[in-house]
Amino acid sequence: MKTTILSIALLAFTALSFAQNDSGLSPAKLNVGLTLGTYSFNSDTQDVEIEYSFSAGFRIGVDFSVYEDEQFDVETGITLTNHRSLVDQPEIGAKINYDIYWAGSHAILNYHILPQSLSVGAGIFADFGIAGTQQFEGSDKVNVFDEIDGGDAPLSRLNYGAAFKLNHIMSWTDFADDLYISYRLGLADIEGADNDTQSFKTGMISIGVRSTFENLF
Repeated sequence: MKTTILSIALLAFTALSFAQNDSGLSPAKLNVGLTLGTYSFNSDTQDVEIEYSFSAGFRIGVDFSVYEDEQFDVETGITLTNHRSLVDQPEIGAKINYDIYWAGSHAILNYHILPQSLSVGAGIFADFGIAGTQQFEGSDKVNVFDEIDGGDAPLSRLNYGAAFKLNHIMSWTDFADDLYISYRLGLADIEGADNDTQSFKTGMISIGVRSTFENLF
């Protein structure tokens, strides 16, 4: 796990170096945030009641704009996301804790409602699962991306979907450039088993700040 996180960090700083050179891209920004993860379950054969409890995770990455004018900018980057949630199925008395790490990228078109102050954005994201566990109450943790007893893994590694964002420029502080709240709507069915009658998807709220490295150092 430590090797995986180090690899992601090195990849992020590679992106930073590229963004800070003479490529014409805007200065890279460190992106740090709090995540609140959810899941959605649908079945064609059974009526399943599921309740969710938010658990705090984190998000860290490097963002930069590949296009920018007075009205719009196009943002991309590399992100490591910790997605945590408690899933409760009261009718069968099952409580499952999920703790998953995704590495991925995004592309968001931001519209500047108030120049140098407020913007809204929408776009897409794609993530790859690098590590994660699920734990039924009273049982041991299980790796969600490993096969179990020769069968399918609990979850698929590929996740993608739509991303939405509200961003506010923090002009009153030199430490951070902007404050954001975002929502990722997972559209991929990450159910690990090959099942045509049910689907399992993710959702995630993020609240965080971004800052250029020159402001931090």
